Amino acid sequence: MRFLLIALLAVSASAQPAKRALLIGIDDYTASTIPVVKTVEHRGWPDLQGSANDVRILSEMLVLRYGFERKNIIALTNQQATRAAILHAIEQQLVTPARAGDIVFYYFAGHGSQVPNAASDEPDGLDESTVPADSRRGAEDIRDKELRPRFNRILDRGARLTLLLDSCHSGGGFRGERVRGIAKAPPIVDRTSYGPRPDDRGALVLASTQDLDSAYEIRGDDGVMHGAFTWAWIRAMRDAVADEPAEETFLRAQARLRNERPYQMPAMLGNADARLRPFLGMHRRAARAVIAVESVQQDQIVVQGGWSHGLAVGSELRAADNTRVRITQLLGLGRSVAQVSAGPSTIRAGALLEIVRRTSRWYSLATPTDPSSPYHLAIRDERTKQTVDGATVIGSRIYSVVLRPSQMPRTPRYYYVFVVDSRGHSHLVFPKTGSVENRFPVDDRASSEITLGHPSAFRVVRPYGVDTYFLLSAEEPLPDPSILERDEARARRLLIETRWSLERITFESVAPTRRRVTL
Repeated sequence: MRFLLIALLAVSASAQPAKRALLIGIDDYTASTIPVVKTVEHRGWPDLQGSANDVRILSEMLVLRYGFERKNIIALTNQQATRAAILHAIEQQLVTPARAGDIVFYYFAGHGSQVPNAASDEPDGLDESTVPADSRRGAEDIRDKELRPRFNRILDRGARLTLLLDSCHSGGGFRGERVRGIAKAPPIVDRTSYGPRPDDRGALVLASTQDLDSAYEIRGDDGVMHGAFTWAWIRAMRDAVADEPAEETFLRAQARLRNERPYQMPAMLGNADARLRPFLGMHRRAARAVIAVESVQQDQIVVQGGWSHGLAVGSELRAADNTRVRITQLLGLGRSVAQVSAGPSTIRAGALLEIVRRTSRWYSLATPTDPSSPYHLAIRDERTKQTVDGATVIGSRIYSVVLRPSQMPRTPRYYYVFVVDSRGHSHLVFPKTGSVENRFPVDDRASSEITLGHPSAFRVVRPYGVDTYFLLSAEEPLPDPSILERDEARARRLLIETRWSLERITFESVAPTRRRVTL
């Protein structure tokens, strides 16, 4: 009996979901101890200062806060992190042992870049990449598309995958700070199909910056250098409550980063299920309406919420200690000013505030202050490949969203497409998994039409009726695009002091015509 009990306990222990992590941090790009693979053109490989520090502190946080065993955390730092070593570690540490229910975490801190690919499916023709430690010796960058099939195999096995990437894709400096990016790699032509993006399949991806921007390093409160986003994320992890949804932890980190480095915009990609599960957790929690505090100056509290969250002057928010905050001014679609209306004034940057009272009805946007969008919205029938010129779309057919250039100046802006159906429900059409790869134009080819691609394709289904499609553009990305998914119709008019534009087109969806069968 004792032997049977021990055996059963052993089986039970082995059946518990495992937690595994691969942490990569590269500061040393001299490749001084690495043999030459091939001679390459100089791309500029400046050393960094905070990547290895990030790996060390993240490793401790995984053990102390998230229950990882040290034996299941593999760290590759500096010249250990060659291209071959990184790909081998992904395969052996993350892919091969993955089982249903496992928690799998991949972290990279170091230089990022881009690889020109004439056959790329990216709008700018550039594949994003991470730069291994032996890049100077001729090793190729690790393109994001190369990692897709490896990460998809983890998802195929039923594990929960989270990626945190603290690198950028440009080589310029700003304000004297170190930038985690170098010059582009040599061009290639790769038509290989690598499968769907992991964030389209349930993975959660946290990126330190938008795809065309830079990621920076800063000196943290602990006196050492860190990636600016990683340092913000570590403090958000520290402040997060039990089972807090990842999207709320992201809002904490994003608010801190904006307060400290307002020119760096992070991004979170993932479906609703991934966003509502805790960071490195399994149990999804019901969504709630929260926004993050960006900064606090005397009695003025700047929050990352505005019209797009259903807020207006007079809306009330509540902190964890029951402090009440009232909106006093709207700064734009995603920012407002508030003041404490009741309770202790202990709110600080990165805190979360729950929306407890909106206005009685949603506001609608009046004439925008900046109506000069470089693009117009159009809908294309994927069967005929023709733009819908009339006011009718047919049931069961698949349509895509298209941006057509206007005659306005081609200033880069962030674009969002959502539809309000005949019942007053709002649905986000583009971007589907996060505010990333939605800034246009991406290069000098702004005069060409832009197809927003597979993520924006949709099928017309019942109930049929009149649907209104909106093209929203702004100079800054929305902190959380999912707030455009609403079950409330908008009413009343509102002017906002920000640079944005809104265009709408209306279609009536009708049932497909049935063919008559002659006997």
